[in-house]
Amino acid sequence: MGFAKKHLPDVECASIARTLFKVTSEEKSKGEIHGLCPIHGESNPSFSYNYIKDSYNCFSCGASGDLLKLWCEVKGLGQKEGFKAFCDEHGIDTGAGKSHEHNKPSTGPAAELTHEQVLGLMNKAWDLFPPLPPEKVAELERKRGWSPAMIEMLDLRLETWRVSKKDGQLYQVKNPVKIAVPIRHKAGELINIRLYQPGAKQFKIISFGPTVGDSALFPAVPLQPGIILLTEGESDTICALSHGFNAITQTSKLKNWPKEHLAPFKTRDVVIAYDADEAGQKYARFAALALEGTAKSVRLLRWPAFMGVDESGAVPKDHGQDLTDFFVRHNQTSAALQDLIDAAAPLPLMRQEIQSDQPELPPADGATVEDTNDVLQFYDHGVNNRFSFK
Repeated sequence: MGFAKKHLPDVECASIARTLFKVTSEEKSKGEIHGLCPIHGESNPSFSYNYIKDSYNCFSCGASGDLLKLWCEVKGLGQKEGFKAFCDEHGIDTGAGKSHEHNKPSTGPAAELTHEQVLGLMNKAWDLFPPLPPEKVAELERKRGWSPAMIEMLDLRLETWRVSKKDGQLYQVKNPVKIAVPIRHKAGELINIRLYQPGAKQFKIISFGPTVGDSALFPAVPLQPGIILLTEGESDTICALSHGFNAITQTSKLKNWPKEHLAPFKTRDVVIAYDADEAGQKYARFAALALEGTAKSVRLLRWPAFMGVDESGAVPKDHGQDLTDFFVRHNQTSAALQDLIDAAAPLPLMRQEIQSDQPELPPADGATVEDTNDVLQFYDHGVNNRFSFK
């Protein structure tokens, strides 16, 4: 029996699992959900999760484990930090002296809503959300670098309604603070609403509901021709767009990219500007290797020393600075970021740096990094325990 099974009901385990991979079918009599493996990426479903036994298995790549392990893998978290984050997000009290009772997930009607019901409630709520008030727009411009014009263009709104855990119906929020970011399919239909609360210590950005939490591109397609700036997260993306850059992101970073995420990058020049910390640079290289063979060129931006990066290129282990810090904390200009983009290293150069010490990296023929080729193997901890090339 896995950890989640000991602390959460079957319906909640199933609900969490559905957010971690693309579901194609379900056998309720067996308690099994089938779909596409999130570990190695695939187009033909060979992955299953059994929420009665709390175990998953991929018949293609052989990956297996329980829900906690799967959650950590998809989120890109290590065992220790992943365990804590999982408990915090799903209201599990481990007896460590902090009660999570107020964060416990619903086991009532809200937890049993179908995907179609969640979509219906989400679209109804969206129609009720008002535009952001002028004082909130001014605050976001000052603290996050979001321009009023881009806020209007992206149709950002204020979350004033949400789903009740008691009866699964919409109720009005008394003191709304979360910013509603619409996530749409390239055809225009609403597929998720990302709810963002700047400054929150936990759950800073969440999806409207568990069944709509699959990773998606935001915006769905690049807004402009020319170089695409791949950024880490919706907030950085809105900041980059506000400063005139052709930015795009994934709502959840993936180790292996599905075909629909790769399509907008076909024959395009891409510069990846993920956060200046260990996790950010790890997923920057996952993204680079995923895009190779689809994009015309892929380059990785290196942040300057004033953002905590040392002369060797080593970055902090965690809580590193990001694109928003570049503009807001350091008062940098669009021209300064363009200089960094122009100086970004092309993927072949990055590959040569890695291959000089680790020849196991797969050849540049479109192959993607797999479980046996974790990008972390090419790094080591150097001075002050910072992350750098071996």
